[in-house]
Amino acid sequence: MTELPAGWANSDFGTIADIKLGKMLDKARNTGTPTPYLRNINVRWGCFDLGDLFNVPLSEEERKLFAIHDGDLLVCEGGEPGRCAVWRDGPTDIKYQKALHRVRFLEEVSPEFAAQFLFHLSLQRDLEQHFTGTTIKHLPRTAFQRVSIPLPPLAEQRRIVEKLDWLSAHSQSARDHLARVATLATRAKQATLAAAFRGELTADWREGAEEATWSEEAIVEIERLRADYEKKRRGSRLSSDSGIMIDDLGTLPHGWFRSHLAELVEMQVGHAFKSKWYVEDEGPLLVRGANVAPGRIDWTDAKRLDPDLAPDYQQFRLSSGDIVVAMDRPLISTGLKVAVVDDETAGALLVQRVARIVAGPFSSTPFIWHLLNSEIFLQHAIGRATGGDLPHISGNDILMTPVPLPSPTEQQEIVDRIETAFARIDRMAAEAARAAGLLDRLDERLLAKAFHGELVPQDPSDEPASELLARIRQARAAAPKPKRGRRKKSA
Repeated sequence: MTELPAGWANSDFGTIADIKLGKMLDKARNTGTPTPYLRNINVRWGCFDLGDLFNVPLSEEERKLFAIHDGDLLVCEGGEPGRCAVWRDGPTDIKYQKALHRVRFLEEVSPEFAAQFLFHLSLQRDLEQHFTGTTIKHLPRTAFQRVSIPLPPLAEQRRIVEKLDWLSAHSQSARDHLARVATLATRAKQATLAAAFRGELTADWREGAEEATWSEEAIVEIERLRADYEKKRRGSRLSSDSGIMIDDLGTLPHGWFRSHLAELVEMQVGHAFKSKWYVEDEGPLLVRGANVAPGRIDWTDAKRLDPDLAPDYQQFRLSSGDIVVAMDRPLISTGLKVAVVDDETAGALLVQRVARIVAGPFSSTPFIWHLLNSEIFLQHAIGRATGGDLPHISGNDILMTPVPLPSPTEQQEIVDRIETAFARIDRMAAEAARAAGLLDRLDERLLAKAFHGELVPQDPSDEPASELLARIRQARAAAPKPKRGRRKKSA
């Protein structure tokens, strides 16, 4: 800052504080009492994470040298240089390692004020000019000492910290509420799907829709397909009753069928391409289980097939609009690994343990897509998955998924209503995300105002910061100089 408010003074961290790097870890030299210590991973912005502390043997002298006192500011030297928190948990046996600076302020300087200022510098990226290193950044002690800081009177420092804490608490509360919107959006979508496949979403539509029925020919064919599949299931291992069964669908609206996915789609499982056939730059992309993410194809780890071999495997070529399901680890924390092939993915080849699903004459691709993202398929997949820590689901298990099947016209109405509801939910989630971004910008502006003297009123009766700095310089000048041992003469 070039112009400072009345009573403020410019200083630097080397002037107002004693800065000391932590203990160097050396298994060959460290001896003494095993002692817990802080690493930079334990220091977060504004707090400490003490859930994973390591121990290091320390001598009694080292335990005193690397002690942490109430009010000490611990600042990351590496990792995310500048990230810091003030220790306010009283006396502790915890020490700190060399990846951290311990900042112990001289006289009365608010450690919380300094911590907020470092956070402000980090957000503005102004702290980076003091870093060393190209790929791994560090904030060396000598560079840290030169970091300038605008100091208001001590009383004003405390008022600024109090105001920022109050504003931060309200901002965090708003963030917490906004963060819940994403969870609520997921629940709202699942509730919409559940209502859709119970027939509740289109109940009013059916009352006046003559098209909400099947033709006699379609009814005969659907019943034939159902009988054929039941006969096949009874005569094979498919007779297992784990997962969601067709009778678990409950009472369905008049005119709906209880079907299995096998009766409604064509399914193909990919080929076991050998990894030695993979190439880097040319050839068709390969859709593996690792590439199927919830709702999308992820090419972060893309593999291609040798183009000379590709013509022999055109039957595994994917088309835009195909549905793909990961059969290995089909469930992850963020959702089912089901995606629709887009134009970018079209032409890629299907790899083993990934299934391609194409809707048949009695179902539509969008209808099947929403079913495969519903609790019906989720619970069925959980119930049928085998393999313990490496779960997988077979193609036959996928085909056993029960389907509550309305007429084609009602399927379309269901899809339209689902997508209308989803669009409304997505707009709500997008607005929440935008609001969260605005909160981040608001926090940055509040910090900027704080360090320009615009957040809290100045009090002319406060002792000017210049007098505080004068006392610090006087105390430094009066302090005994550390003794330096004589260098031994070489023989």
